[in-house]
Amino acid sequence: MTLFLGVDVGSSSIKAATLDPEAGTIGPIRSRPFPDPQAGPPLHFEIEPAQVAARIRELIDELLPRPGDCAGLVMCSQMGGLLFIGPNGEFRSPYYSWRDQRVVEPHPSGRGSWYDVYAARLNDADFRAVGRELRPGSTTTLLHWLCEKGQLPGSDAMPVTLTDGVQAHLCGAFPATDPTLALGTMNLESGAWHGPVFEAAGAGAFPHSRLQPFLEPMGRVRVGNASIPCYPAVGDHQAALRGVGLEEGELSINCSTGSQVSQATRTLVLGDYQSRPFFGGRSLNTLTHLPAGRSLNVLLDLLLELPRALGHEVRDPWDWIARESSAAPAEELDVDLSFFAGPMGDRGRIGNIRTDNLRVGPLFRAAFRNMAENYARCAVRISPARDWSAVLVSGGLPQKIPALREQIASHFETACRFSSETEETLAGLLSMAQEIASGE
Repeated sequence: MTLFLGVDVGSSSIKAATLDPEAGTIGPIRSRPFPDPQAGPPLHFEIEPAQVAARIRELIDELLPRPGDCAGLVMCSQMGGLLFIGPNGEFRSPYYSWRDQRVVEPHPSGRGSWYDVYAARLNDADFRAVGRELRPGSTTTLLHWLCEKGQLPGSDAMPVTLTDGVQAHLCGAFPATDPTLALGTMNLESGAWHGPVFEAAGAGAFPHSRLQPFLEPMGRVRVGNASIPCYPAVGDHQAALRGVGLEEGELSINCSTGSQVSQATRTLVLGDYQSRPFFGGRSLNTLTHLPAGRSLNVLLDLLLELPRALGHEVRDPWDWIARESSAAPAEELDVDLSFFAGPMGDRGRIGNIRTDNLRVGPLFRAAFRNMAENYARCAVRISPARDWSAVLVSGGLPQKIPALREQIASHFETACRFSSETEETLAGLLSMAQEIASGE
C-alpha cells in the first residue's frame, strides 16, 4: 500500500489526513488550530511561523506512526502574505499574513496609501503580467512597506510564501514554489518571476525560491528513521477546484466563508479579472473576495446581538434560517452584501423595507438572491461570450441551504451541478497524490 500524507494549511485550521491513491480514499482527518496573530498595531496581522511548523510536525507524527509506509507529503496553503527565511531554512521574520492590511494606511508622502504609492510605480503591463493579483496583503505590497520602513531581515534572507518557508524549514532544503502559489509575483506568460513588481517594492536584489511544479520533491522531511519526500505546496483555491473535479471550460462557483467565480482555460486569456496558474499548464480566470459567509455573518451577528447581551445562548441557527428563507416570498427585501471591499463594492445595504417583510426569512432569501446575482455578473465578466460548458457549484453554503441553490440555478441558463464534496482541498491533494504515484 502506497500512502501519502496531505496537509491543508488554512487560515483557521491546519488539517491533515492520510491519502490512498490506489483506493482513492481519504483517511481520518486530524487538525490543529492555526496560530493566533501576535499582538500588534491595528491592521497588522503577524503569525509566528515556528508555531505553524510545530503544528504540522505534530500532525505528521500523529498520523504516521510507521513513517516508512509514507510515499510523500503533499500540501496546499492559503495564498498571499510574506515570510523571510535564511539560507538554511531558519525563520528570519514573522509570517505577514494576507489578512495584514497595514498598506492601506496613509503614506508619509501624502500621495495616498502605502498601496497607492506602490501601485503607482507599476504600469498596466505589469498588472496584466501577474494576472492582476495585486491588492493589500499581497506579497510585494508588504515587501514595499518593509523596505521603506527599513525592517528587512538582511540581504541573505529570502522572501517566500508561508508553506514554502515552512517546508524549507522542515526539510533543511532550498525552497521551491509551485506556480499556483506565486500569487502576483510570477509573469504568467514567461513562467518566471516578474522582476518589476519586486523592483517597485525596493526588493529587487533579494534571492528567489525555485519555481517548480508540485510533481517533483523539493526536499525530504525526517520522521523517525524515515526520510519522506516533500512536494511543493499548491494554492488552496486551485486544490479545492481540483478536488471537486473542475473541468476545462466549466464555470465554477465556490461559496463558503468567501466566494469565487472561476473558469479554467487551456491557454492564458488575460482580461478584467484575476488570472492564476492552474494544473496541467492551464490557467484559471477568477474573481475572488465575493460576498458570502463572512457577509452573511454580519446579518447574523446583528440578529444575535440582543440575545447574547441578555445572556441567552443561541445554538446553530442555520437550519432554522434555511427553512425560513425557503418559505419566504420570492421578491421582498433588497439586500447588498458588499460589507467588505471586493469586486462588488465596499458598501452594503438593506432596502425596500416594509413593516411586514423585515423578517429573518425574507432577509436571508434576499441575501442569497444578491449572492446569485453577483455570481451571474462575475461569470459574464470572466466569459463575456458565456461559453462555459456547465456550471459547477461547490462549497459548504449551497450544500446546507436549499434557497441558495435555488437562487443560483435560477440565474444561469445552463444546468448547475452541485458538488457534495465536503473536503475539497484534501480531495484535491488526493488527486495530486494519484498523479505523483502514477508518474504521469
